Amino acid sequence: MRALGDHAQFKMPGWRDLFTSVGVVEGTRANCAEPMQRGELILVFPGGGEVIKRKGECYRLCFKWRRLIVE
Repeated sequence: MRALGDHAQFKMPGWRDLFTSVGVVEGTRANCAEPMQRGELILVFPGGGEVIKRKGECYRLCFKWRRLIVE
């Protein structure tokens, strides 16, 4: 299984090193499409960081520009 991480996480040296050390890759189209074409599982959090909610806030599904899942 391949976990995809938000682009912002890979711009911060400490986070990038941590994520890379546990096998997380940057969530680019290529890094998502290649494992899928090989039949591998991928772990995706579709909303990224913007869907993190505070206590008491509700989540509302919104895909906006996220397209790869339907391609």
